[in-house]
Amino acid sequence: MGQFFEKQLIIQKNGFTLIELVAILVILGVLMVIAIPKLTDQSSFEDFTIQDQLISRLKLVQLQAMNTPPFDNAAESNNMCHWLVVKPDCFYNESTAQINGKCNLPQATNVCVNNEYNQYNQVSFTEGLLDTAEYRFDNDGLIHNIYGSTSININGQNKLSINIESEGYIHGSVEQ
Repeated sequence: MGQFFEKQLIIQKNGFTLIELVAILVILGVLMVIAIPKLTDQSSFEDFTIQDQLISRLKLVQLQAMNTPPFDNAAESNNMCHWLVVKPDCFYNESTAQINGKCNLPQATNVCVNNEYNQYNQVSFTEGLLDTAEYRFDNDGLIHNIYGSTSININGQNKLSINIESEGYIHGSVEQ
């Protein structure tokens, strides 16, 4: 009779109970419903990446503008305007000439379509995340021709935005 109980105990130790199997299936179901879509969806990561890259590029263009000497009719080579050009599927910085105190508008075409434009340091992303715009700063680091503050919205899942204050401060935020 002792051998019978030993065999029964050994058989019970070799498998999973029905409760353990159901618990594992419930845990796997919860992971599939909640975790896996968040891991496979690149949009939320892309939103934050685009926000960080755009803030960095805005600050770069602002620094370039602040380091450019003020307009001087005698020194045509120093008269540059630095732009950040935003398209629906990429953004890039471009420098244009300043003639008679006025900046020429950015003229590059097909920068987002063609990888030959590496001199513009383009950053590509999913189309539709940003609205088309052009940003330029003056020698004091203030956003040019925009009164008050301006906001750049990132049209992704996280409702992110970048604020350019009237004093020249650039920072990101999450809309609530």
